[in-house]
Amino acid sequence: MLRVALHRVVSHRSVHLTKVRPSMVVGFGGPVQLAENRDPNVNPIFHESLTNPIPDKPRTLKYTGDLATLKEMEVGDWKKLSVEEQMDLYNSYFGTSIADMCRDQDGWKSVLGAGMIFISFGLLLHLFIHLYINPPYVWTTLDEDWVKASIKRQIQSHAGDITGYSSKWDYANNRWK
Repeated sequence: MLRVALHRVVSHRSVHLTKVRPSMVVGFGGPVQLAENRDPNVNPIFHESLTNPIPDKPRTLKYTGDLATLKEMEVGDWKKLSVEEQMDLYNSYFGTSIADMCRDQDGWKSVLGAGMIFISFGLLLHLFIHLYINPPYVWTTLDEDWVKASIKRQIQSHAGDITGYSSKWDYANNRWK
């Protein structure tokens, strides 16, 4: 399984990072672009997924070398084949197993890590702004005696007769309404 995963990474990387050239292979949407260093015996339009686990076209176009001898041995008794040979034959037919297709991906860990980094940068920015840019808290807003004296001054000066403290003060009885 590790070999299949490594092959997938290397083949995808070679397709995306190398210069591509047009070939004579016709795919579903027209000519298919092949990488120059890609194995010519691998079918470029081979695609398997959970919705199509057994594709119509084979993965390997032409068996050469060890795979040709394995292909001849395939006709005989499979009990004579070793586990590695059976896996090589399986990998010549299919790119991944159903278990590999059903396995959960680990991409959520990267997304979670990136989210945590952005949250930490946001918290550090908030701390920086709070400490160095915003003015310090005014002591008068925290002192209870000062707040009571401010309310008393507002009532005496009739400040906010419609919606302020003065609107809730009964001036005739000298108490709150």
